[in-house]
Amino acid sequence: MTPIFLQDALVEELKDLFSDFRSQAPDGTRRPLNVFAQYLPIREHSIDQRAAQGKPALKKPTDPRFPYICVNLTSGEIPEGRNADHTISTVLVIGTYHNGRDRQGAKDVLNIIDRIYDRYSRMPVMGKKYVLKFPINWYLQEDEPHEYFFGAMELDWLVPAIRREIPYT
Repeated sequence: MTPIFLQDALVEELKDLFSDFRSQAPDGTRRPLNVFAQYLPIREHSIDQRAAQGKPALKKPTDPRFPYICVNLTSGEIPEGRNADHTISTVLVIGTYHNGRDRQGAKDVLNIIDRIYDRYSRMPVMGKKYVLKFPINWYLQEDEPHEYFFGAMELDWLVPAIRREIPYT
């Protein structure tokens, strides 16, 4: 099992898990959660780019990537030993938007974290081959945010090792 297979499976699992989830977006609509692998896509336009093109600047920049989860592969461990499972570490970066004066956007981040925790605490196996290794660590941003809120979850996975085959033994 390669790390990419794990990442692809986790992206698909999260898309399914959050298929009914909607959250506030910068353009004022409620959007489904985007799920990206490894990096956020580059934004198409910003206020500066629009002004450079001679177009009127937007009143407020909008970012179609929000809300999102970005599934990042961060590290792995391949232990010695024929039957040892590999460990692959992932970090789920969560970004939400909330423009209320009460600054309660962290609640959306926590709801996302809670749904992921609930899914894997009940059944810590994904795709019949990846086993979640506890503990799960989660974080919220430490500064006092306004409009954009972020959090993260660390998930470590046990992955079946590829076994060496030695011909003629």
